[in-house]
Amino acid sequence: MTITRPRMVRDSAHQYIAFSCLAAVLLLAACGPTGATGPSGSATHTPIPTRADGMTRFSGKIVDGKSGAPVADVCVIIGPPVDCAENMPHSGEDGSWFADLPVAGGGLSWTFNFVKSGYETNVVKLVSEGPGEKRIDVTLQPK
Repeated sequence: MTITRPRMVRDSAHQYIAFSCLAAVLLLAACGPTGATGPSGSATHTPIPTRADGMTRFSGKIVDGKSGAPVADVCVIIGPPVDCAENMPHSGEDGSWFADLPVAGGGLSWTFNFVKSGYETNVVKLVSEGPGEKRIDVTLQPK
């Protein structure tokens, strides 16, 4: 395995932050869909792992703006808007989602893009000030 050196990027406030490409890929890969299909075709539930030291766990529920019902399979794109990938966090059948992201001294700002076909994209920007938990409940408006 090759370990990449951290690179510097500007956040939304034009401050430089260190960001490791490999760390981001590994974190996003660990935050994939919470459900899977078992051999019989029935849904199985993968338990949520314990939050690692030094990380902030962002989590919440995603609901439909008209009905209030949970919205499943919403892609949570962290950072600039890009095409959704299978290894990105997705909401489960109950609308819940999570992502564990690193914290640095002074905090890192994160942009979350909640994307699903048939809905307006909802963008939320937050700062992780220290390890712990941050809740983001989101309402998606149908198009």
